[in-house]
Amino acid sequence: MFTSNVGTTLADVDWTFTGDVAALRLPKDPKDNLLWVGYMDYENPRDANRDNVYDITVTIRDRVRNISASKNIRYTVTNVLEDVTSIRVVDGSSNNLSGNPVVGQVLHSAVILNDGQGERLDRSDVNYQWKRTDSRVGGSPVAISGATSATYTVKAEDQGYKFRVEVIGK
Repeated sequence: MFTSNVGTTLADVDWTFTGDVAALRLPKDPKDNLLWVGYMDYENPRDANRDNVYDITVTIRDRVRNISASKNIRYTVTNVLEDVTSIRVVDGSSNNLSGNPVVGQVLHSAVILNDGQGERLDRSDVNYQWKRTDSRVGGSPVAISGATSATYTVKAEDQGYKFRVEVIGK
């Protein structure tokens, strides 16, 4: 706990923040709260060793009495599984596909999660499973073995099929 003499004003007090301060907007007044810059994203940590544990030390110094006190703060960001709100199979420019894709064509995923970032092409913060349906006979989509990346390149054995991708936030 830090106490100061009666008559000491905030002008007589210095405070410093050290540690993972790049992720913070530092207050102008010690009565204000620390604020995070943007939102904390588990998949893109901004702390020094990128482990989603933000260690910050606040040091307050009373210049009148020449005493100081420090407090360590640890903030851990945990992963939240975001819900998928929209998925589209598109080309590399996010254009919708028309008809059946041709051999060698790269299919991309345009995904919106409920994370406030809008639609993003080939997201790295989701898990993928590409599936295909025989466009001549219909039926249920069948998972393509090993097709679990953000993109899928159409192969000769894929001719005549329609494609979809299932996405789960991670």
